[in-house]
Amino acid sequence: MQNSEERREFLLNNISDVYFEFDENFTIIDVSSSISTTVKYAREELVGKPLEILFTNKVHADNIHLKLKIEKGVRDCKLDLLDKSGKKLTAMFNALWLSNGVGKGSCFTGVLRNILPA
Repeated sequence: MQNSEERREFLLNNISDVYFEFDENFTIIDVSSSISTTVKYAREELVGKPLEILFTNKVHADNIHLKLKIEKGVRDCKLDLLDKSGKKLTAMFNALWLSNGVGKGSCFTGVLRNILPA
């Protein structure tokens, strides 16, 4: 690998779980291409969209948002999601707020793993 950007791109294109980054407003900043296997959306269809586009239940999405805002992370959180066709699936979700100390460039980063059809 030539540099860290090429390495990052290689990892995003080859990871089997879904890696993602989203901002404090829960807007998706980046997501690995494995998202297409899990929820049938292309990476480009989700970047810039709200994270809750994938949730089956708005109340559950709001609860996750609140927990993330307060605790700056979640671990082993079970989620019911919808793929692009409307099919439900169950996934495990881990996310953590990463701060660079000055705010700019800070984001949530995490992993999503499809565990079973819901």
